[in-house]
Parts: sequence; structure tokens; C-alpha cells
Amino acid sequence: MPRRILLDTNIFIVGLLDDTSTEARILEFLARQGETTILFSLDLEEQLRRVGRRLANKDWAGFVIQLIWRDYTIDYIALPPTTNIELEELAAIPREDWGIYLTAVLGEANCFVSSNRELVKQTAAKQKLFECLTPEEFSAKFFSTNPK
Repeated sequence: MPRRILLDTNIFIVGLLDDTSTEARILEFLARQGETTILFSLDLEEQLRRVGRRLANKDWAGFVIQLIWRDYTIDYIALPPTTNIELEELAAIPREDWGIYLTAVLGEANCFVSSNRELVKQTAAKQKLFECLTPEEFSAKFFSTNPK
């Protein structure tokens, strides 16, 4: 099991909206096992608030953030302004995902999990610092049986 993991916005949103999803099983498993640190940053928090408000409302978005802080061991990664980062390092990553990518790199992630297959593919191709997996790949790799 990875010691430091970054879960993309879609893992939290889908996992909390659909308790039968692979994303929900990942969230439940990580909350129970307690040995893995979840990386978090202002960029991830802002994405969760924006998407949460759009899908439900601002109260639900705040509830999502509260659950993350309550249920997981968190390492909050402070990101420098992107002007301090070599832009060529971020060239293959879509601009809206720079903060997520930097959270993984600066947070020394062992694993990044996202339902955004294109982001996973681009991130994995860009670096060799951490493993990039979809929820299904994560589940197949780390769950010997489907946790319920």
C-alpha cells in the first residue's frame, strides 16, 4: 500500500455521491486502514468546493472538505506560485491540473489516483516519481478481495 497518496477531485466526488462505486470503496478502505497519508492542497480544496457546489450546493461542498479532514491522515502541501516552477516541466499537463500535479510532486506522492484517464496517462508519461492509476487499477492492485 502506498504511504503517501494523492486522490484527484473526482475520487472524492464520485466516492461520496455513489457509495457503490470503486471510488467509494477506495475512500472507505483508506479511512479504515489509517497507514496511508492523503496529500491535500489549496488547489485540490478549491476544486472540491467548485465541483461540489456545482453538483449539489455549497453546504455539501463544505461537508466533503470536513469529511476529508475528519476521516483521513492529511498532509497539506503548500504550493509555490506557478511562476516559480519551470513551465516546461508542466507542458504536457493541462493547465487546470497543474496544482494537482504539483501537489503530487511536492508532496512526494507514491501514488496518484484519478478517474481522468487522460490526466493519469499524461502524468505517468511526464514523470517516473510516482505510480499513476485509475480507480479500477488501484482496486485491482491493492484489494485482494473487493472490500465492502
